[in-house]
Amino acid sequence: MKNIQSFEDFQNRVANDAQLQTDLKNDPVGTLQKLNYTPQSDPWLFRGVVYSLGFAVLIIVIGVMVLMIRSGGLDDTKVPTLLTALGSAAIGALAGLLAPSPKQS
Repeated sequence: MKNIQSFEDFQNRVANDAQLQTDLKNDPVGTLQKLNYTPQSDPWLFRGVVYSLGFAVLIIVIGVMVLMIRSGGLDDTKVPTLLTALGSAAIGALAGLLAPSPKQS
Protein backbone atom coordinates (compact mmCIF):
# COMPACT_ATOMS: atom_id res chain seq x y z
CA MET A 1 0.00 0.00 0.00
CA LYS A 2 1.08 3.54 -0.66
CA ASN A 3 2.60 5.32 2.31
CA ILE A 4 0.32 8.10 3.55
CA GLN A 5 2.22 11.28 4.39
CA SER A 6 -0.49 13.41 6.00
CA PHE A 7 -4.00 13.25 7.39
CA GLU A 8 -5.24 15.00 4.25
CA ASP A 9 -3.77 12.17 2.14
CA PHE A 10 -5.56 9.69 4.39
CA GLN A 11 -8.88 11.51 3.99
CA ASN A 12 -8.54 11.60 0.20
CA ARG A 13 -7.58 7.94 0.09
CA VAL A 14 -10.58 6.87 2.20
CA ALA A 15 -12.96 9.05 0.19
CA ASN A 16 -11.79 7.61 -3.15
CA ASP A 17 -11.13 3.96 -2.30
CA ALA A 18 -14.21 1.80 -1.67
CA GLN A 19 -12.08 -1.22 -0.73
CA LEU A 20 -10.27 0.81 1.92
CA GLN A 21 -13.61 1.95 3.33
CA THR A 22 -14.75 -1.67 3.61
CA ASP A 23 -11.46 -2.73 5.20
CA LEU A 24 -11.71 0.08 7.75
CA LYS A 25 -15.24 -0.99 8.68
CA ASN A 26 -14.27 -4.66 9.07
CA ASP A 27 -10.88 -4.34 10.76
CA PRO A 28 -9.93 -0.73 11.53
CA VAL A 29 -6.82 -1.46 13.60
CA GLY A 30 -5.33 -3.98 11.17
CA THR A 31 -6.03 -1.76 8.18
CA LEU A 32 -4.41 1.27 9.83
CA GLN A 33 -1.35 -0.79 10.73
CA LYS A 34 -0.96 -1.80 7.09
CA LEU A 35 -1.24 1.83 6.02
CA ASN A 36 1.49 2.84 8.47
CA TYR A 37 4.29 1.29 6.41
CA THR A 38 7.67 2.98 6.70
CA PRO A 39 10.80 2.02 4.75
CA GLN A 40 12.76 1.85 8.01
CA SER A 41 10.68 -1.13 9.12
CA ASP A 42 11.38 -3.12 5.94
CA PRO A 43 14.00 -5.77 6.79
CA TRP A 44 14.91 -6.42 3.13
CA LEU A 45 15.70 -2.77 2.52
CA PHE A 46 17.91 -2.74 5.62
CA ARG A 47 19.67 -5.94 4.53
CA GLY A 48 20.24 -4.55 1.05
CA VAL A 49 21.89 -1.43 2.43
CA VAL A 50 24.07 -3.45 4.81
CA TYR A 51 25.10 -5.86 2.06
CA SER A 52 25.91 -2.97 -0.30
CA LEU A 53 28.04 -1.18 2.27
CA GLY A 54 29.81 -4.41 3.22
CA PHE A 55 30.49 -5.17 -0.43
CA ALA A 56 31.87 -1.66 -0.92
CA VAL A 57 34.21 -2.09 2.04
CA LEU A 58 35.45 -5.44 0.71
CA ILE A 59 36.03 -4.09 -2.80
CA ILE A 60 37.93 -1.09 -1.43
CA VAL A 61 40.09 -3.23 0.84
CA ILE A 62 40.91 -5.61 -2.00
CA GLY A 63 41.59 -2.67 -4.33
CA VAL A 64 43.95 -1.05 -1.86
CA MET A 65 45.80 -4.34 -1.35
CA VAL A 66 46.15 -4.82 -5.12
CA LEU A 67 47.45 -1.28 -5.56
CA MET A 68 49.96 -1.74 -2.75
CA ILE A 69 51.22 -5.04 -4.16
CA ARG A 70 51.49 -3.64 -7.70
CA SER A 71 53.48 -0.64 -6.50
CA GLY A 72 56.24 -2.97 -5.35
CA GLY A 73 55.59 -3.37 -1.68
CA LEU A 74 53.64 -1.99 1.21
CA ASP A 75 54.17 1.65 0.37
CA ASP A 76 50.97 3.30 1.51
CA THR A 77 51.84 6.61 -0.14
CA LYS A 78 50.76 5.12 -3.50
CA VAL A 79 47.19 4.45 -2.30
CA PRO A 80 44.79 7.11 -3.55
CA THR A 81 43.22 9.14 -0.77
CA LEU A 82 39.85 8.71 -2.45
CA LEU A 83 39.91 4.98 -1.66
CA THR A 84 40.80 5.74 1.94
CA ALA A 85 37.96 8.24 2.22
CA LEU A 86 35.42 5.90 0.60
CA GLY A 87 36.48 3.00 2.79
CA SER A 88 36.24 5.10 5.94
CA ALA A 89 32.83 6.44 4.97
CA ALA A 90 31.47 2.97 4.17
CA ILE A 91 32.78 1.53 7.43
CA GLY A 92 31.30 4.45 9.37
CA ALA A 93 27.92 4.07 7.67
CA LEU A 94 27.93 0.34 8.32
CA ALA A 95 28.78 0.88 11.98
CA GLY A 96 26.03 3.48 12.26
CA LEU A 97 23.46 1.10 10.82
CA LEU A 98 24.48 -1.84 12.96
CA ALA A 99 24.89 0.04 16.25
CA PRO A 100 21.85 -0.13 18.52
CA SER A 101 19.82 3.07 18.62
CA PRO A 102 19.66 4.87 21.96
CA LYS A 103 16.60 4.27 24.08
CA GLN A 104 14.36 7.23 24.73
CA SER A 105 13.46 7.70 28.36
